Amino acid sequence: MVRLFKVLVATSIVGLLLGGLVGTIAADRFGVVDVAWQDDADALEVTALIAQHDCWQGEPPLAHRDRIPGHAVVRPAPNQGVVYSAALVSDALEHVVNGAHRKMTVYAFCP
Repeated sequence: MVRLFKVLVATSIVGLLLGGLVGTIAADRFGVVDVAWQDDADALEVTALIAQHDCWQGEPPLAHRDRIPGHAVVRPAPNQGVVYSAALVSDALEHVVNGAHRKMTVYAFCP
């Protein structure tokens, strides 16, 4: 689970830095299930949301390790925009753990 999350985060970071192709990792044991395109405007939006809301990628900060995140920065589906959402936290966690939402891209979790 931690390895998959690290792969997702690494893939998202590369996409954010390059503003190009981002592999959407569905937590399927076989790796990349779907690939979504991300443009430069989306990369800037994701970066801004992460900074604005003190979000994390990878291991949570010590203060949040034993807590469920309060929000997530996600793209619910390829045809939807990037959102900062409390309502999608459980879906984002399910996706990272077991690939429950194959079209979702999870960028970060937040307090």
